[in-house]
Amino acid sequence: MGDVHRLPSVRNVKQEASDWIARLNADEVTAEDRARFDAWRRADPVNSQVFEELSQTWRRFVQAGSLVRAAVGEPSVDAGQIERPRRRWTAALAAAAVFVMLLTGLYLQWWAPATRFESGVGQQLTVQLPDGSSMELNSNSVARVDYSSRRRIIHLERGEAFFRVAHEASRPFWVAARGDWVGAVGTEFNVYLRATGLRVTVSEGAVKAGESRGDWLSSGRPEERNPPTWVTLAGGQQADLEAHSAVKRALSAEELAEAVAWRTGMVSFENQPLAEVVGELNRYSAEQLVIQDGALRALPVGGTFQAGPKGAAALLRMLEQNFDIRVRRDGTRVFLDPPAHPAQP
Repeated sequence: MGDVHRLPSVRNVKQEASDWIARLNADEVTAEDRARFDAWRRADPVNSQVFEELSQTWRRFVQAGSLVRAAVGEPSVDAGQIERPRRRWTAALAAAAVFVMLLTGLYLQWWAPATRFESGVGQQLTVQLPDGSSMELNSNSVARVDYSSRRRIIHLERGEAFFRVAHEASRPFWVAARGDWVGAVGTEFNVYLRATGLRVTVSEGAVKAGESRGDWLSSGRPEERNPPTWVTLAGGQQADLEAHSAVKRALSAEELAEAVAWRTGMVSFENQPLAEVVGELNRYSAEQLVIQDGALRALPVGGTFQAGPKGAAALLRMLEQNFDIRVRRDGTRVFLDPPAHPAQP
């Protein structure tokens, strides 16, 4: 697997931003404090976003004046000059504590960060999500993460991803891809956005999947839009969502392993048409294999190949050596032609 990316916890970033608001508003703030704050703010765009949003609310909170002083017990102006900085620092910390307590529920409802992740050709990417779930992107895939207090949504814009979902019944986990939706609470499943539609494979648990093109976000239940087209899948089952329909099937243990074998860096085929094998291996290489002969496209082949450029190269060697397939290269395209003199029956 490729690089592992971790999305920051909303609660942790919010707490850190609140701590910085208190520290920067204290009388004894130092140049070192400001330098550390600048480093924290530059470390992640989310840090800067949360700090700016909380700072705006903090300023409105402070404008209440007497409310803040009553809440934190700010010392009177007659306090000793020596004690004033320390007490103001304590007051600022107390104000921040009250501030955090008041905003804990409210903030998570209106802050819904969306983060986009993309894997290159031949690259695989793992993303650790803030709720403990994980997303593994296959080669040449794009996904956008959209979390809030009410919903967890992954928008799969291209390619394929495997999800391991942390159980959270009050906040279901949804994957949206080109008008189709896949929902889970706590499970493991694979979503492949193909040219003809969406393929969903469930390893463990259960998911529901179907089409919903309406504006459902207010209710958070896309399955209510088109109930007849929705299917429920259990572990070991797979469905293809195509043309307003869903076709469900049960997989053998071997078929299930093959469906998610890309996570191990390998892909396997057994007596599948060469066109399907080529189409799959093309996902992992900048060099694209092209078959124009109809009979050759239907040729059944099998084997296990690397999910990368070496996999396509291994397939070419096998075809040349075992089937006398001719290989022609034209830039980044590799044409596969049938034998010049087919064997006589």
